[in-house]
Amino acid sequence: MFYLLSSLKIQVLPLRARKSDVMPLAKHFLQGRNFHRGIDKSFAPETIESLTEYDWPGNVRELRNAIERGVIMSAGADTVLPEHIALPSQSSGLPSNATESGVNLRFDHQPTLDEIRDTYLRLLLDKYAGNRKQVAEALGVSERNTYRMLKKLDGK
Repeated sequence: MFYLLSSLKIQVLPLRARKSDVMPLAKHFLQGRNFHRGIDKSFAPETIESLTEYDWPGNVRELRNAIERGVIMSAGADTVLPEHIALPSQSSGLPSNATESGVNLRFDHQPTLDEIRDTYLRLLLDKYAGNRKQVAEALGVSERNTYRMLKKLDGK
């Protein structure tokens, strides 16, 4: 019975290639949230601009989540502002998977999770001149866990 499911394939371009669909979809999501919350909100002109300029790597799901976040963060306001939606900034000179403060780890092969962790640990150790406390803060873990990770790194 499952073979019938793949008989019709529809290929849809990513949202970044269909900029004209962003605002109709955003308005649809906003109207749905308005109905559920019994309110009547609209987008500020600068919000419309930021929504249409964003590349939407998460496609329609990311757009829906951004609109829901905007409705929630705008609370009692009638207008959803760009800061309510809080889209990540896009830097034109950087690849889409990096930010100005981001980290690019490059491998000449498909790395294992351990290789990624070890490379990132070495990068942080270099950046913070071996200061384990700063490395722990950057990782968002305790110094004790950082010590354990470094001990594994040294054991290799």
